[in-house]
Amino acid sequence: MGAVDLLAHLQGAGFALRAEAGKLVVTPASALTDEARLSIRQHRDALIDALTEARVEPAASAATLSPRQPYQHAQLPPDVAQAGPMDEAAMARFQTRAAHCRRLGFTAHEAGHLAAQLHERDLHADYRHLCVECQHYRRGRCGNHAAAGLATNIVGPELAVMFQHCGGFKS
Repeated sequence: MGAVDLLAHLQGAGFALRAEAGKLVVTPASALTDEARLSIRQHRDALIDALTEARVEPAASAATLSPRQPYQHAQLPPDVAQAGPMDEAAMARFQTRAAHCRRLGFTAHEAGHLAAQLHERDLHADYRHLCVECQHYRRGRCGNHAAAGLATNIVGPELAVMFQHCGGFKS
């Protein structure tokens, strides 16, 4: 497992990682297994580099976001953030969703946020979906755009990550 995969795995498991003055800070450190600690030690420098590269200024507006990140993710509400640890099934879904988003070209950071949003959606029993979840979606294109009510098969990045009801959705 490389540093990017390790970072996505740890974030998916509920750990927060940050680089501070050249040091790697993982919270909650008390929940780390010996195996995780060893992996972190082995990939420490690469993890710090990945965290430094993925850093986005919190005050960035939608107009200043790069083309690679055309949207900002909202923080999870306190009731969801405090919902407790994920069970094994929820963790498996989270990791599968994050890996799927990575295959679609999202960064590990973006994929983790999208997977967290989908987990939150599941907790609230929301019926809406993201284009990125659909079998018809392929990197900016919808293979079922007529059933989805779209005039063209092109799906912009903002639409692809917006919760919506779609008549053409297929999981």
